Amino acid sequence: MGKDSEKGKYASPEGSHIWEYIICAFIATLAFVFGQMMGWNAPSVVELRARNSTFQMTDEQESTLGASVAIGQSIAPPFGIFIFGSIGSKTGILISAIPLAVSWMVILLAKNITVLIVARIMSGFGVGLSMCVVPMYTGEVLSKHLRGTQGTITIVMYNVGMLFILATGPHFGIQISALIGLILTIAFLVSFWFAPESPYFLVKVGKIEAAEAALEKLRGKTDVTDEIALIKATIEHKGKTLRETNVREKSVSSKKLNAFRQLFTIRGNIKAFGISMTLSIMAHFSGISGLINYCNYIFTDMGSKMDVKNSVTLFGVIQVISGIVTIAIVNRIGRRPILFISAAISSFSLLVIAGYFFLLDHMGLDMKPYYIIPFGTVFIYVMAVNVSAITVPGIIISEIFATDVKSLASCLYAMLGGMMAFISLKAYMFIYKTLDLGQSVPFFIYALMTIICLIPLVRLLPETRGKTFLEIQKKLNA
Repeated sequence: MGKDSEKGKYASPEGSHIWEYIICAFIATLAFVFGQMMGWNAPSVVELRARNSTFQMTDEQESTLGASVAIGQSIAPPFGIFIFGSIGSKTGILISAIPLAVSWMVILLAKNITVLIVARIMSGFGVGLSMCVVPMYTGEVLSKHLRGTQGTITIVMYNVGMLFILATGPHFGIQISALIGLILTIAFLVSFWFAPESPYFLVKVGKIEAAEAALEKLRGKTDVTDEIALIKATIEHKGKTLRETNVREKSVSSKKLNAFRQLFTIRGNIKAFGISMTLSIMAHFSGISGLINYCNYIFTDMGSKMDVKNSVTLFGVIQVISGIVTIAIVNRIGRRPILFISAAISSFSLLVIAGYFFLLDHMGLDMKPYYIIPFGTVFIYVMAVNVSAITVPGIIISEIFATDVKSLASCLYAMLGGMMAFISLKAYMFIYKTLDLGQSVPFFIYALMTIICLIPLVRLLPETRGKTFLEIQKKLNA
């Protein structure tokens, strides 16, 4: 036991998961703020483009504003790569939340579109930093039976945050919504200060007693000897096969491999990186980013009889429901089957929506009387894509990387994600408005990209449900 631990305050022989649940609540609060940020564009653009708006915004500025979060997200990871590995994941999360708070403050005070774009880039920068470190932290501090559930709860709260801004944004307006976001972000910064540091990081930097104290606090028990031994073994393993480990022990020079070389020279790390990049491409080219940002245009062009504001709110409700459903099944069915089933459903739904818009926009057919078909399909798609593009990938990324490359891999995942989101969002408006090709072409592209990304995942993706880090690493290196 660590001499820094306070016996009887956090620990008991039987153990308790109270602190793990508290950490889940902290991360859920941060996820809620992320949801607010990501859903901000849909109601805000309506206000910004209103006739009585003090903001003057062109189509190009609207496109840039929609993609500005992705810009910040793509430039943040290089900072995270070189910072978070040396300061610990808890401190990294605290640092990443600061740009989020500043961005809400700037939105609150903004008087023109340029300032709003800068604020949204800052939002994306904070999200990008967080994506580098949050999966690493939660994957290392939570017990294996809580990882999947926590990941899904995080997505649910992300969706709740998005639903909140979609439903209340048109009524509260940009400034009040920003004030709410600012208050929640500051509340997170203050509360998360009291969370324990990752024991994996503490062991890695040689602070064994501090790691034991952190584990006693996290697990609520006085004897954590076995888990400390497992952490040491996992770090020592470093994603290598047993044979590679033996070779490494005989070679002093191999101990000096940095994270970049380990990520791109070790079989298990290469496979994990390929999986993460494929998931990132599928996530952002599956259409969810475009639907979130441009749902007002999509529902209007579809000919929905429901008020657009109500349609957008219903969209947010379906996202929340899909996250809750995933909680019930992700630890029962497993990551692989639920990913493949949901991706197949989302790609089929995209084809149905694309087909409707193709007949409407390019064949000159009056499809508006049948709007209920794509309208209902949109919500089937939202249910499925939230599982295949957001929930399950988030869980998988937190589980498949070896400890010594997790920070780097998470940062590269976030950086590629930002680039893909930027390309996807800018391409949508370019195809839809600049080229005037309508809604069908983007949806056909989304369906095709989802199918293409599924092909390598069938072979590469291991099942991680109920597995320890060491078991997952051995599977990847097999």
